[in-house]
Amino acid sequence: DIITSTLHKDKNQDITKFDNNININYCINNWKLSGFKKLNSIINNKLYDFINIQYMPHFYGYKGVNLNLLLFLIYWRIKNKNISVFFHEISLPINLKNITQIPFALLNRLTYFVLIFASKKIGVSASKWTRSLKRYFFWFKNKFVTIPVFSNLEKKTLSCDEKIKIRYSLGISESEAVLFFLGYLHPSKLFNFALDALNYLIE
Repeated sequence: DIITSTLHKDKNQDITKFDNNININYCINNWKLSGFKKLNSIINNKLYDFINIQYMPHFYGYKGVNLNLLLFLIYWRIKNKNISVFFHEISLPINLKNITQIPFALLNRLTYFVLIFASKKIGVSASKWTRSLKRYFFWFKNKFVTIPVFSNLEKKTLSCDEKIKIRYSLGISESEAVLFFLGYLHPSKLFNFALDALNYLIE
């Protein structure tokens, strides 16, 4: 079962069923106390063998801080629930030039600590973040494993003539390197890392 919010459900659809026995349940109205109480009730009634939390900071509260999430994670840990977490991204780097952001960045790290403490295994979407987490939370380093996020983009094979035509339409010559990047330019997206890799390949 996939338990998610009601935000993107169809008007009259509470559950989406798939042939491979995967059910998407649109039943959490919000990620406040009432939402987590309902999630806890579902978990207790279903008696799941494994519970996986897909963690993206803005999904559970702005600035990556949600006290309800932390309290229920500690509660589930006490109840010996088999929890794993997947970090899609790590937000809010500590930036000394932006003093107002520092308290939220520190709280952000407290959230990660509780997530890591409560979980038996942590999946991370990028190896760079895995290395960083192992360095910051070295006493939990055996919990981390890198699991790249798959892409649902359809792969298209182009002929040389088609590539030249597309380059010409974009004003790009054949000798210029092209970097295709998906996502917005937030520090957590590692865009500078992609540019460094491109420069390395060119050199």
